[in-house]
Amino acid sequence: MKFNPAWLALIVGLVIIGCGGGGGGSGTGTGTGTATGTTSGSTGTLPSVTGNIQLPGNPPYYLTGAKVLFYDSGSTLVGTGITDVNGNFTVQLPLTAKAFTVDIADADTAGFFNREFEFNNLFYLTNNATIPCLAPLPALTAGSQTSLGTLDLSQSGTPPSPPTGCAP
Repeated sequence: MKFNPAWLALIVGLVIIGCGGGGGGSGTGTGTGTATGTTSGSTGTLPSVTGNIQLPGNPPYYLTGAKVLFYDSGSTLVGTGITDVNGNFTVQLPLTAKAFTVDIADADTAGFFNREFEFNNLFYLTNNATIPCLAPLPALTAGSQTSLGTLDLSQSGTPPSPPTGCAP
């Protein structure tokens, strides 16, 4: 019997058709991570935190690009909010978030010395200070929205007075 290339082509074609056209594949994988950045609204069971950062004045100067860094009780970063052109931020956080600070390294601060921010009538050092301190975050509830209100940065040409909210 002599080899016929047409038969080989027919057999290969039938095998490919029988296999659904060839190619393809599937797989599974797992991973973990921390979501950061600005978001809007509350999705699922994650709580969201909102607020505003400004330099007080008349009118106030809203900080664009300031970061609000959120930490768990072990001082591990668990989320970051970034202010928009109106100084507003919204971020979804895990329920483990317990404290926060402000990072103004990438913000337009109008050239002022800003190393403190005010929250609940106490002053805390920003993340840009030599030794930052964290402000306590109100208790978060699954699916809820918590407002930090307006976080006023100290505004002066010289260093501000010592912070009143930092633990000794």
